[in-house]
Amino acid sequence: FSFARRPAGSVAIVALLALLDCNLKGVLEIKYAIKHMKIVRKSHKQIANTVKTNNQHNETLVM
Repeated sequence: FSFARRPAGSVAIVALLALLDCNLKGVLEIKYAIKHMKIVRKSHKQIANTVKTNNQHNETLVM
């Protein structure tokens, strides 16, 4: 991954993508969030909420 050179936040997002690989909708939403993160610096909390919405069984991993 090219994310390896980026801050820990991006690494965490890559980990979330790995958790979400079986949930296409969740993956697309996270990828969309990553794509626009440069323009709108939203907190990781919003991304985490998206993950929790799609994967409530992974809630502890998100936090």
